[in-house]
Amino acid sequence: MGAEVAAWHSSANAYLVVWQSNGNVWARPFLSTGTPLNPAFAVSTANGITPAAQPAVARIPGSSAFMVAWNQWGWAMNSPILARTATVTGPEGDVLPIAGQPTAVLPHHADNSAIICR
Repeated sequence: MGAEVAAWHSSANAYLVVWQSNGNVWARPFLSTGTPLNPAFAVSTANGITPAAQPAVARIPGSSAFMVAWNQWGWAMNSPILARTATVTGPEGDVLPIAGQPTAVLPHHADNSAIICR
């Protein structure tokens, strides 16, 4: 099973859809009708050397934000999982290191959160 690429957040009244393209992780919010709410925005910051891949998204309970996590491909076994919060208007805060040398980002369907494994 792959990671979640879309998450519904009732506080934001929107889905956030994430994907990887050209070495970055992108996100775009959609209303429940499928209508785009805002333009797509980059969540990760590509450095041209280690592309971002395998994005996952989950809502953050008690706020109108989402957490987006991804694998930042590196050399050999040095591929950390990074994360950043985002809202329907764009990314917020800094990119945070979550784990080094990950093996999986798994959805936890009971509460739409994500489990990050090393």
